[in-house]
Amino acid sequence: MKIKVTQADIDAGIRSLRLPLGNRPPRCACCPVARAVRRAFKARRGVAVYSIHIWVGGTGYDSPESVKSFLNCFDRGLTSMPFTFELTKP
Repeated sequence: MKIKVTQADIDAGIRSLRLPLGNRPPRCACCPVARAVRRAFKARRGVAVYSIHIWVGGTGYDSPESVKSFLNCFDRGLTSMPFTFELTKP
């Protein structure tokens, strides 16, 4: 499944590294990739995005390199551009 992270996702996303360590919401609640995955899967919840895996409704997918790179840049406050990635079944 193709997932498109839009500029709107980026603008509405929250960088996890800006939040106090003990008070960080999970990326599933705030990052642009999670917003795009929820939209693509029509899921209101049950989405969790980590550098290594993306979880949707209890199914884990390997995070593509483009997602890992995006999260690293986005969370560090670096310029992040819209992109598309393929999420393949495990």
